[in-house]
Amino acid sequence: MKFIIFIFLFFQSVFCVAQNEDEKYNLLPNLSYIGSNETDCYAVSRCKLDLYYPCNKNNYPTVIWFHGGGLTSGEKYIPEELKEKGIAVVTVNYRLSPKVKHPCYVEDAAMAIKWVYDNIHRYGGTTAKLFVCLLYTSDAADEARSVD
Repeated sequence: MKFIIFIFLFFQSVFCVAQNEDEKYNLLPNLSYIGSNETDCYAVSRCKLDLYYPCNKNNYPTVIWFHGGGLTSGEKYIPEELKEKGIAVVTVNYRLSPKVKHPCYVEDAAMAIKWVYDNIHRYGGTTAKLFVCLLYTSDAADEARSVD
């Protein structure tokens, strides 16, 4: 709980900007961040991200949000606390254990971050203001410690 409060306060301090009540946002759901030549059905179904970004604004910060779940469960979602703050939020699904083993989920995360880095400019964002947020759980720490 303390960690989530810290994350919330961090984002409040970093993104304290006056909001235009008329500002509109776009949501582009289920964008694939893996190559179109991928043949693994599980990767094709899980390696998706949602892009939520402000319209008519440029050079905004972007938060890349990885859901919690201890690498064994979870679904992408956009936290309410990050909506309508003048920033983009990219929320990411990735492959989960036990269907895949380390380092698959780490590689998925790297591919998602690369996709954002390569594409955010198309939607008005900038690579100079990218922030990655991993939702930490003790299950994830146990999983990481169990890797040889």
